[in-house]
Amino acid sequence: MTKLALPTYYGGFDPGSGRAGLYLEDEDGVQLEENLLSIDSVIAQGNAQKLLKRDDINATFADVLREGECLISWNDTDYFLLDLLKEGKNATEALGDPNRYWGDHARVLLLALAAMLIPERTFVLRLVTALPITLYNRENRQRMKENLTNYYRFEYNGRVREAYIMVGYVAMEGQGLLIHCGEQDGEQAVLDIGERTVDAIAADGQKLLTTLCDGNEELGIGQITDALRSLAQRYGRVIPTPKLHDMLWSWSHQQPLPAIRTSAGDIPEREIIATIESTRRILAKGIFSFVSSLWNVEGEAVGERFDHIYVAGGGSYYVGDLLQEMLPHVFIPSDPEDGNSKGYAELALTLEARVPGIWEFD
Repeated sequence: MTKLALPTYYGGFDPGSGRAGLYLEDEDGVQLEENLLSIDSVIAQGNAQKLLKRDDINATFADVLREGECLISWNDTDYFLLDLLKEGKNATEALGDPNRYWGDHARVLLLALAAMLIPERTFVLRLVTALPITLYNRENRQRMKENLTNYYRFEYNGRVREAYIMVGYVAMEGQGLLIHCGEQDGEQAVLDIGERTVDAIAADGQKLLTTLCDGNEELGIGQITDALRSLAQRYGRVIPTPKLHDMLWSWSHQQPLPAIRTSAGDIPEREIIATIESTRRILAKGIFSFVSSLWNVEGEAVGERFDHIYVAGGGSYYVGDLLQEMLPHVFIPSDPEDGNSKGYAELALTLEARVPGIWEFD
């Protein structure tokens, strides 16, 4: 079929290594009540029927699920996300597994984000998404495009939903921010700092300079969360990743840090702050060393060739200021963690004009 008489949305899906995000635009330009959402990319499995024990025998999932919980039932499996993770098993971000970008992990994150944003029971979602540079080749791009494109019948918090999802293009991670806030002319670069990856993108205008693009799978916010996790373990606590992210978010936005209780009292805040400060400096130095090798020009300061170096991703909040001290022309957008999703959606809106028939669904 070439046209479905269904509500149609264009979106940018950022699968992320720590957080996944989706930005939507309605085909008719109607403004959604909320069109942008990002969530921790941790998924657990569970038994949805057991949740019904929370209430009386006539209770439905709508009755027993609490605010902030997300249940996706699809492909004969119940997936627990967000606050429902506490009742799930085998919680994972699937880090280090390439399949997370085109397998069930990505599908469940995408279905959850779409269901939370889109009000209609049945809908069409036309997407642009992305892969990290270390996985960015023709075979993987095709695999991601084909595997995410499908008809999905699933349940979100106990209610049946149907989605016709089509991926029109798989970009290079970081390219979305270049589209969203980059210039049309001049050489520019993007440093996209995720949970466990840093992607360095270079372009002349909007045309990628592929020999100056590369990724590093040893750098990312995870270095800071690992240090905080080790600190908590010394006090006899095991802290889940979402709570560590909450702690970092509070620190970066100068808000009171969540208290970490122990049998001997709270972990001292000064130790938490000292751990964040020392580890983020190590991370910034590692990123500088990485791009120094990638963008090395004899007789020229690292990055001097670029008119702008944009810092994207959640890591911008933790090392952006340090990178501004180390590299020239560094610019941090007002929405660094969402710029990629927005840029991918902007590209999705223009694909039909470039490739007629691209959104046909067999």
